[in-house]
Amino acid sequence: MSDLKEYDIAIIGGGFSAACLLLHLSQCSPNPSSVVVIHPSDEIGRGIAYSTPYGYHLLNVPAKNMSLFEDKPNHFLEWLGSHHPSLQQPNTFAPRRIYGDYITHNLIQSLSLPFIHQLNATVVKIRHQRASLIETTNGNLIARKVFFAMGNALPCPFPISNMPGEPLYINNPWQFSLLEQIDPQMNVAIIGSGLTMVDIVLKLVHQQHQGKIVALSRHGYQPQPHSSPPSNPLHWLDTPQSLKQLVRQVNQLRHQHSDWRKVIDGLRPLTQSCWLHFTPQEKNRFLRHCRSLWDIHRHRIAPSIASTIQQVQKSAQLVIQPARIRAINYNDRFNISYRHKGKESTCMSDIFINATGPSFAQQRRASQLINQIAQDYPQCLDDMQLGFVRYYQPHQWYFIGPLTKGEVFENIAVPDIRKQINNMINSDF
Repeated sequence: MSDLKEYDIAIIGGGFSAACLLLHLSQCSPNPSSVVVIHPSDEIGRGIAYSTPYGYHLLNVPAKNMSLFEDKPNHFLEWLGSHHPSLQQPNTFAPRRIYGDYITHNLIQSLSLPFIHQLNATVVKIRHQRASLIETTNGNLIARKVFFAMGNALPCPFPISNMPGEPLYINNPWQFSLLEQIDPQMNVAIIGSGLTMVDIVLKLVHQQHQGKIVALSRHGYQPQPHSSPPSNPLHWLDTPQSLKQLVRQVNQLRHQHSDWRKVIDGLRPLTQSCWLHFTPQEKNRFLRHCRSLWDIHRHRIAPSIASTIQQVQKSAQLVIQPARIRAINYNDRFNISYRHKGKESTCMSDIFINATGPSFAQQRRASQLINQIAQDYPQCLDDMQLGFVRYYQPHQWYFIGPLTKGEVFENIAVPDIRKQINNMINSDF
C-alpha cells in the first residue's frame, strides 16, 4: 500500500452532494491535508437535477431556501442579485440550470486550491485495512476518510416482451436528447406521475408535442403546487414519536389551518427525527400506505409549472390514470395492461417512458461499487435495506444524500443535504 498515492479524504461522486461537501471542506480551518474527488466526468456539481438545459425546468424550492451554506442563508439570493437581478426575490423559483451555474461558479475557486485534486475515473471496489484502498478504472489510491456521494440511480427497468430500443423505450427519463427524437404525433405512456413526469411533460409541451400523453401510477397522485406567495411554516411544539401520532397530529392541524402547506412545511425540520423514532414495522407501513401522499404534498412544484400541467390536462392531451400495471407487451406499439378498482383495462402507446423514480435495488445492479459494499460490508446497510447508514465509524466511511434515505428517509433536497454536510464538518473536522 505504501507505493500508492495517499489522501486525507476521498469523495466518490460528482453531483450536488459531492460539490456541497467540497465547498464546505475548502472552507475548513485548518484545511484537510489532501482531498481527491473521483468522478468519471470533468464536470462536478450539477448532477441530474441541475444539468437540464431548459429554462422552464424550475427549482421546487423558493430561492430563499437554496443557499449552499447553512450559515449563509442569503448566499444564493445575493448571487442572483449579482448575476440575474430580475430573479433576486426570496420566493422566486429560479431555473434549475441557473442553480447549476451557481454551484459551478462557487466550485471554481475550491477546485483550484492546491490540496484538492480530481481523478476522472469510476470506483470499482473499496477495501479497508488500516485505511481505505480504493480501486478505480484509472489507478488505485488510499484514503483515510471516504465520502460516498453518488446521488440517485435510474429506475428499475420493466420486463417487456419484445422490448424495442431507444427512443421507443426510455428507461433514463433525464436523457432529454431521447425525448427530442420523439415524433410529435406519437402517443406517449409515462409510468409514474411524480416530479419526473412533470419534467417530461414540460419538455414535450415545449417541443410542440401533439400526441396524447398518459401517465399511469398506482394511485394517480400528482405533485401539488406551492402557494403563491408561499405560506410561513407552522411551528410544531413536539416531534411525533410514532406513525399513529404523526398521522393524528397532521390531520388535526390540517383541519385547524386553511393552508395545509403550513402544516407540512412546519414538519420538515422534524421529518428525520420522526423517521428515526419509528419502528421497522411503522416505517414499512408508512412506505406502503403514506409515502405516495407524503411525496406529492411535501415535494411540491412552482405555481407556474402547476398551471402548465393543469392546462395540458384541461385540453385532454395529458391524462393521469390510477393503475396497477399487470403486463407490458410490445408489437409495433406498447400494450399496457392495468387494473383499477377491480376493472381490467389496456393502454396503447407508441413511446414508453419509465418515470417510477430511483431504486436502490437498481443502483446495486448498475454500480459495481454499491453492490460490492452491500455484499462485503452489510453492516453499512440501513435496517430497511434501502441504502446505507450515514456514518460507519470503524472505516471512517460517510454516506451522503440519497444513499441514506433508508436511515433518515428524507435526504434528497438541498436544505437536507446541506444540513447533513454542515453537521458532519462541525462534528468531525
